[in-house]
Amino acid sequence: GEGTSVPFSDVGAEEPLRCPRCRSYINSYFKWMRVTPPRLKCNMCDHSLEVPDVFQEDMERNGQCADEDNHPELVFGSCDFSAPGNFDVDRPAGARVPAVCLVVETSAEAARSGLAQAALAAVRALLEPGGCVDQEATFVQRRVCFITFDSAVHFFAPTRSGRMQAVTMRDIDDPYLPMSPEAVFIDPSDAQNRTALLEWLKMLQDSLSSTAGAPFSGLDHAEGDDVAGGAALHAAAEALTKVGGGDLVMFHASTPNAGVGALTPQLMQSPCSSPPPSPSPMRRVASSPSAAGMRPTSPTSPKTPKTPKTPRAKKG
Repeated sequence: GEGTSVPFSDVGAEEPLRCPRCRSYINSYFKWMRVTPPRLKCNMCDHSLEVPDVFQEDMERNGQCADEDNHPELVFGSCDFSAPGNFDVDRPAGARVPAVCLVVETSAEAARSGLAQAALAAVRALLEPGGCVDQEATFVQRRVCFITFDSAVHFFAPTRSGRMQAVTMRDIDDPYLPMSPEAVFIDPSDAQNRTALLEWLKMLQDSLSSTAGAPFSGLDHAEGDDVAGGAALHAAAEALTKVGGGDLVMFHASTPNAGVGALTPQLMQSPCSSPPPSPSPMRRVASSPSAAGMRPTSPTSPKTPKTPKTPRAKKG
């Protein structure tokens, strides 16, 4: 049959009613509690919350909505809410095409495995003219941000001279965006930006191939085997938030073991795996009864006690 449109609930300047404990939105499964003053029970966590005056005016004592046009969220299983003004406080003004943030690991492990070189080669194929059939409909119309990481996180932005500059963020325990969001997101449809991107990708790919046995960050230095994948992910998500959102694609070959979100061997252990048995505090017993100089006895049936002898009567 024909589908019906999703009902719309206009809450005005107020935020839609939500459970203060679990933050679930009000829905048709919230229960009306017959108490004074009236309250609603959340169907997710059983928390009781106060009923706003606007709901009390439209609710009957049996818990049914008196006017489904005003509060369809109490009648239908699906409902759209109007977003209040504070939802767009940090969103850039005007309509924007979603951006793309590419995060590539350039540690020693990523270089040895070849994953970093393969990821950079794929990106180059998308940016080069004629390298991808759908490039005009995908990458060229979307801004791109490139981030690499090893023991630190590295951002890249074009300069006025047509080259790429690198800025390193080393606070991997409390990551942040070290550059302006408008600087790190590049428009590949611009000829100068496209040329700078392709040259930088080629340089980085060649450097990774020639230094596959040592860490490489794109900055001619190496700093051990730490991999700050969690910090790179946090910084990339913050960058996308500043420009209105988009897609985040991350290429990593090793486990993030440094900074925020680091995984240790203890955290990576499967919850189903049991620890190795601890040595028993009991002493070992000889497996052969004859070796211990003992007669074998049944472990389940104890020995039957001997019947005491009856004393003989003395003759007179």
